[in-house]
Amino acid sequence: MKQLDDIKELSRIASSQWGMFTAAQASRIGITRLQLSRLSEKEQIERQAFGVYKMAGSPKGQFDDVRVAWLSVEPKKTVSERQKERENGIVVGGHTAAYLYGAGDLWPAPYYFISPSRKQTQREEILFRKRKLSNEDVALVEGIPATTPEYTVATLAAEGEDMSHIADIVFALQRNHIIDKGLLRKLLSPYAKKYGYGNHDGEAFLQYLFEGVSLARIWEASESFREGIEAVKSNPSFMMLKEQQEAINKIIKNLTPQSEFDQRKQIRDAIDAPALKVIREQQAAIHRIINNPAYQSVLAQQRQSKGIFDNSILETIQEQKKSIDAILSSSSYQTALARKGDD
Repeated sequence: MKQLDDIKELSRIASSQWGMFTAAQASRIGITRLQLSRLSEKEQIERQAFGVYKMAGSPKGQFDDVRVAWLSVEPKKTVSERQKERENGIVVGGHTAAYLYGAGDLWPAPYYFISPSRKQTQREEILFRKRKLSNEDVALVEGIPATTPEYTVATLAAEGEDMSHIADIVFALQRNHIIDKGLLRKLLSPYAKKYGYGNHDGEAFLQYLFEGVSLARIWEASESFREGIEAVKSNPSFMMLKEQQEAINKIIKNLTPQSEFDQRKQIRDAIDAPALKVIREQQAAIHRIINNPAYQSVLAQQRQSKGIFDNSILETIQEQKKSIDAILSSSSYQTALARKGDD
C-alpha cells in the first residue's frame, strides 16, 4: 500500500514536469533513494540520468535530453518554482538555447547553462557560465527559462562560434521570431573585433549576419526549384507526356476549320487521362515554387545582390527558371488549361 501511495505522490510531481522528477524532489515528500531503486527495478519509474527519473509510460519529448540536464542542476526545486525565478535561476543559453528554438544544426550537448552565481561541475555534459541576466534577456522556451533569440546569438559570438553557423542560426530564428536588430547590434558590439571588424562595430557584424540570411534564402529558393522540377520529372507518366507532345503539336498545327468545341474535342481525344493528370500536377508544383516566399525574396534580391552573392547561385536559379518557363509554355500545358476551362 505504501508503494502505491509513493507512486501517486511521484505522479503528482511529475505531471507538471514532462513526466519527470528528481531524487531530491522525492526526498522532500519522504521517498528515499532506496525506495526509488525498488520502483525502478519493478519498471514503475525509469532512470534518465543520475538523480532524475521519469514515470513509466510517460511520452518521450523532443527536448527531454535538455529537460533532464536542466532538472539535474537544481534538483531540489520544482519546474514551477524555477520558471518563476527566470533570470535569478539557471537559464539555458548558447548552442543549447539555439537547439530549443530549433535553429541551426548545433548539438545541444554539452548543455550550456547560465547562472547568476559561480557553479562548478565534474560532469562533462554540463557547461556553466556565470553571467548576470536581466528579465528582458530571458524567455520561456519549451517550458524552460532560456535566453532570448538576440541574447542567444550574442552568446554564440561570445563563445567564438563560427560566423557561418551564427548566420544560419539567425536565418532560422527569423522564421518564427521577430529579431530586434537594434538590440542585437548592441549585444554583438563587444565581440565585433574578435571577428575582424572594428572595435565595437556591431553594425558591420550585424550586416554580415543578415547578408548571410539573404544568401541562405537564395539557397533555399534554389533547392525549392530543384525539388519541384525533380518531382515533376520523376513522375512515371512524365515520359509518356513528353512522347505525346509531338503528336499534340501536330494536331494543333493541322486543325481543320471547324467549331472551337470540335477543335478542343479533337485535342482532348489525343491526350489520355493520365497525361492530363500529370499536366495538372505540373501546374500545381510550379505554382508552389513560384509562390514560395523564398523565391519572391530572390527576385527582389537579384537586382541588388551583384557583388555580394556567388554568381553561380544566381545562374542556377536562372537555369531552373528556364526549365519552369519551358513547362509553362509547352502546348501540353496550354492544352491542359483549355481542358480545365471546359471542365
